[in-house]
Amino acid sequence: MDPHWARFVELARPHDGVVTWREAMAIDVPSHRLHAWQRAGRIARPAPQVDVVAGAPVSWRQRVRIATGSGAAWASTARPRRSPAWRASSGGRSRS
Repeated sequence: MDPHWARFVELARPHDGVVTWREAMAIDVPSHRLHAWQRAGRIARPAPQVDVVAGAPVSWRQRVRIATGSGAAWASTARPRRSPAWRASSGGRSRS
């Protein structure tokens, strides 16, 4: 087995199949390997700077890790906020 792939999968296992680009670089996986694995269908890139092992079960934790790992603006959707319209209709009261 390819030692780079073994390290990558070992890192992905406790993180719901998700590995960020920085994490991959930290375990010495060259970027050309990531691109080759992507072309071969071993990994998918659902967001910038984030890879997911093909076949990893989709979960809420995985989606949150993808969002936060990519640094994307939509990472804040992990905790939805009430809209200003809701506050106006409730007299400004908060149910938190």
